Amino acid sequence: MDSSLIVSVYPNPTSEVAYVLLGESQDEIEKIQLTDAKGFEIVIPIEKINALNWRVQTKALAPGLYLIHVKTSRQSEVIRLIKK
Repeated sequence: MDSSLIVSVYPNPTSEVAYVLLGESQDEIEKIQLTDAKGFEIVIPIEKINALNWRVQTKALAPGLYLIHVKTSRQSEVIRLIKK
């Protein structure tokens, strides 16, 4: 059994909204956090669609590089997100 967490973010780059999708896993996403490139937390609307899919509202973000931190009960992963 592969223990790596498979997370995808699309569309990436994004302009108004990005979706976070957890691949085949036994876990659900517990928390999603967005930070800027310096590590400061950015508070924006993040909506849970279901256990494996979340919607991140990026319209209010300035263009640039952001990091999406995805946490499950057993693992975590960080994915780069580019805002156009």
